[in-house]
Amino acid sequence: MLITCAHCGTEFQRRPRGPAAKYCSGTCKANACTERAKEDGRYDEWYANTRAKFVPKPATPRPCRVCGDEFLASRNAAYLCSDDCRKRDAYLRIAPIMHERRARINDADSERFDPREVFERDGYRCYLCDADTEPDADRYAPLKTTLDHVVPLKAGGAHTRENTRCACRRCNITKGARPLEAVKTSAGTNPEAE
Repeated sequence: MLITCAHCGTEFQRRPRGPAAKYCSGTCKANACTERAKEDGRYDEWYANTRAKFVPKPATPRPCRVCGDEFLASRNAAYLCSDDCRKRDAYLRIAPIMHERRARINDADSERFDPREVFERDGYRCYLCDADTEPDADRYAPLKTTLDHVVPLKAGGAHTRENTRCACRRCNITKGARPLEAVKTSAGTNPEAE
């Protein structure tokens, strides 16, 4: 038995069970309901109330969690001012976890701490070449601030504040997992021997 859709006028097959359908699809039913609501004014009221819930909140100034600069946060969850700060924040949150994991693998002692504590303690100076490191530098820059383990984790060193020092990326890579006594920095001297 064919039935004509009350909204679009197309003919469709009646369902074998249940009440007779007025509309050929859910879309036609929704469109017909919307049209009726527009005619009697309910749609405009609903639309205004719905839009009022989603009015964006005004941007509020707040400090960036990484660099401390003030920025306008358009969302409540925004606490970083730029992509660079997002990358630095990700590194600063992930690095301690990775160091701890490496220490556990090597059965060494470990404690969780923020690398910035060590960098600030050492005055952002490389303990191997005595150069000023650059915390805001590109990830692969030679003078990028990195955390170095004086006694390497592979050699049984602990991941603790006492065993970590601030180092530039160049010296950290040069030292690698070797003990401090075996290291010759780019200047050709052993800094601890002096």
